[in-house]
Amino acid sequence: MTTILPFDPGPAGYAVLALVLFASGFVRGYAGFGSSAVIIAALTTIIDPSRLVPVTIMLEVYASLLMAISIWRQIGWQDLKLMATGAVMGSPLGVLSHFVVPVAMLKIVIQTIVLAVSSALLAGLRRQKPVGNHGKAVIGFISGIINGGAGIGGLVIATFFISGPEQPAHIRATLVFYFLIVNITSAVLLAWGGLLTVASVVTLIFVIPIFSIGVWAGSKHFLGASPETFRRLVLSLLIVLALAGLVHTIANLD
Repeated sequence: MTTILPFDPGPAGYAVLALVLFASGFVRGYAGFGSSAVIIAALTTIIDPSRLVPVTIMLEVYASLLMAISIWRQIGWQDLKLMATGAVMGSPLGVLSHFVVPVAMLKIVIQTIVLAVSSALLAGLRRQKPVGNHGKAVIGFISGIINGGAGIGGLVIATFFISGPEQPAHIRATLVFYFLIVNITSAVLLAWGGLLTVASVVTLIFVIPIFSIGVWAGSKHFLGASPETFRRLVLSLLIVLALAGLVHTIANLD
């Protein structure tokens, strides 16, 4: 069968692809994170991960740039600087952890912690006071280690933000630009490793329209949401992503 994609998922696969792209874009537009986790969890059964991951990273970069103009003034620049710096410093240690701790085991531990903490927060637990600069740098550093070691450091940052008194617009905007920095770094490493190909770019061009509609719809929904609704939905998203990640990781254990 002739296809403009570098793979052919079949008729049912195309329908699933469209639905997942819209849903992942909606999640990204609303919460400021989560699109890559949705795509990876939903599509690895019909698309080879080696093809999927580079496109997902580029979609994350695209989403951040697409949202940049509307959220620019709400970014917590100090928070962003501290956590991004910490993440950059922690990432090499995360890479080195591959030689000490199995990636699957690290994922299971982190996803279990995120699942437990998010469930507690949804039940009513909440961080009452803002964390100081040193604490934010440490959170970024820990996130960098986890991202370098298991690729899920974003869950840590998102859980930290949603646990406290920060306003939704501040959380969302800062997350968007934090992930922009992280994903540009990942894209450069993928390109350096030869994993970003012409086929990846063709796929990206094909999926951008539906994904963009999802981002637009999610952003519109965010504008009409109350702070408590935002917090509840993001916590629910974190629980779903952590649970889906756990199931996927355990199912693929050797």
